[in-house]
Amino acid sequence: MTGGAIGSILAQHLHLTADERKTLLVAGAASGMAATFNSPLAAVLLAVELLLFEWRPRSFVPVAAGVAVATVVRGVILGTAPIFPVSTTGLHLTPGIEALAAVVGISGAIVAAGATWLVYRAEDAFSRLPIHWMWWPAIGGLIIGAGGSSNPAPSASATT
Repeated sequence: MTGGAIGSILAQHLHLTADERKTLLVAGAASGMAATFNSPLAAVLLAVELLLFEWRPRSFVPVAAGVAVATVVRGVILGTAPIFPVSTTGLHLTPGIEALAAVVGISGAIVAAGATWLVYRAEDAFSRLPIHWMWWPAIGGLIIGAGGSSNPAPSASATT
């Protein structure tokens, strides 16, 4: 957030266009992510996919350059060790475990595709409602709230 704020403030003081301001904001945010988590590739991909919504050199190059500088500076100041190290001692991947992991991954992909399909169906259903779009979030909240309250968790006394 700090990196994005610095990029935005710099862009405002330089009187840049809206696209250039957005690019500097995203470059700052991605640089901050890369420096904080020591994850330059993830920061660039996240910035392009979720913040820029485009893959053009005019926006991608500044983001990648900012991330590269942040990663080098982080390496000098904090070192290049992983921020969340994971011990791999005692890890034995057998073909059975790898097959199970593949099944879980494929199942997750199927569930994600189904959830995406449901979101599109819900959007289509809302667009057919004969009321103003301003009420759609309230109706969605009521539906989610009703679904959440229809199956209450068992109380502590019921389980003993």
